[in-house]
Amino acid sequence: MKKTLGTLAGATLVALVALVACAQSTDVAATDSSAIVSPCKEDCSKAIANDCFVGVCDTATGSCKIQPATDGTECDDGFFCTVGETCKAGVCGNGKPNPCGSNDCLTGICNEDQDRCQLIARPDETPCSVPDNLCVVGAACKAGECVGTPKSCDFDPNIDECHVGACNPKTGACELSPGNDGEPCHGNGFCFHNQTCLHGTCVGGQSTANWWYSTDKSVCHILSCDPKDGSRVEKTVPVGGECVPTTASGANLECMTGLCRDGNICDTVIKTGAPCTTAADDCTVGTCAENGSCAPTATNEGAACDTRDFCTMASTCHQGTCSGVLKSGVTVYYKTDFSAGFAGWTPKDEMHSPWAVRPATSIERQQNGFEPERDHSPSPDGNMLLCKQCQPGTYADSPPIDLEGASDRVWLTLWRAVKHVNDSSAYVSVFDGTKWRVVWSTPFGDASQDFTWYPITVDVTRFKNANFKIRVGIDVGDPQQNNYGTSFFVDDVIVASQSCAPPGTAQGGSNGGN
Repeated sequence: MKKTLGTLAGATLVALVALVACAQSTDVAATDSSAIVSPCKEDCSKAIANDCFVGVCDTATGSCKIQPATDGTECDDGFFCTVGETCKAGVCGNGKPNPCGSNDCLTGICNEDQDRCQLIARPDETPCSVPDNLCVVGAACKAGECVGTPKSCDFDPNIDECHVGACNPKTGACELSPGNDGEPCHGNGFCFHNQTCLHGTCVGGQSTANWWYSTDKSVCHILSCDPKDGSRVEKTVPVGGECVPTTASGANLECMTGLCRDGNICDTVIKTGAPCTTAADDCTVGTCAENGSCAPTATNEGAACDTRDFCTMASTCHQGTCSGVLKSGVTVYYKTDFSAGFAGWTPKDEMHSPWAVRPATSIERQQNGFEPERDHSPSPDGNMLLCKQCQPGTYADSPPIDLEGASDRVWLTLWRAVKHVNDSSAYVSVFDGTKWRVVWSTPFGDASQDFTWYPITVDVTRFKNANFKIRVGIDVGDPQQNNYGTSFFVDDVIVASQSCAPPGTAQGGSNGGN
């Protein structure tokens, strides 16, 4: 028989009266003397079992009575095809049709007699939207499902080669994120080659050197590279004019000049006493020495300077060195700029590759390949930790650093430069008290060189212990092959309660600390 609200309400009222009568005829169990005494001998709330009526005590008569529940009380009218019913004046109703799972592409039909729902697909090509994904465009129904095309975030023009566009499904907006790791890029212009993307930055590569040649005895010909497109540009210099020298063995190129004499391409002359920039910074000036090197001299005593250390502030020059005070809330557990030599660092030379602490030298740059022009932290000593012509398994370890009592997070920050040869990889690892954990490394087979100091910053909180150590080293894919010439340069190692690299400049751990 079809259920109706009238039959349900009438039956409910009869049942309620019977329940009250039954409750009033029931003996009341003994209660604790400390309980609140009600005029009614029975628990009226238990006498009623209906969503839209409640039993209450009539204090005047001392017996239970029923009354409608508060309007809006949730209830069930007994119908399958209604949902969200509420009470009103003791009657359960006001329900809404059961949606039966309807959406943009499905119509739900409710069958009251069978207490079940049936879903019927809407016509194909009906417009629809994909729930919780605003990155689907042109969506339409197909066989009851909402399908569309992923939103394209191919930027035109691209901001750079080392970022990719991705759609945010929550907002539908295109956002940039680092990408294309290992893919070629031209971050330093088209006069650099073999550069690749790493964590959103174009790194590595070699400069396209100037080419020199002479076709007659009247001019010097200079062939250079146009950074806009990488094309070769020819310039001519008359006899007696200046040009960059072809060789400057053991000297800084900036301290050399060249004169076109007798049709020769260039004859080198040292510019002793002339200013130079490779040894200059906020606290020093550079001057060309007799040997052709650019020598630093202290200047700007007391003037403001940049330590390139994000953990310090109020930095000033003092005797050629830039130093400051720690920012509020920063705790430094360990710091070295190698101005005092190895300072506890221990080189491990398993295959006789030399680790050293010294400044960069021009002769090393020319005879053995790439070196940074100077150390990362501006100071007269110019010291850095370096390994030239490294072989498989060579590394250097820091002294132990006690981090057992460190209550804050712990960050490792250091600056590095790398020259790769053959199938080599530079890495940084930390000792967690039991084993060494690699927290940063370069990819194998990356035959590139970095001409700039890059910061590495890694959260090493989970590795802190009383015997924490840092290791920097070189590894190779094939230990049998000759990697003579691979080099690793390290400076300004800091272990602190925050990253000391300027925001947005650091390279995180490529291996995630495994």
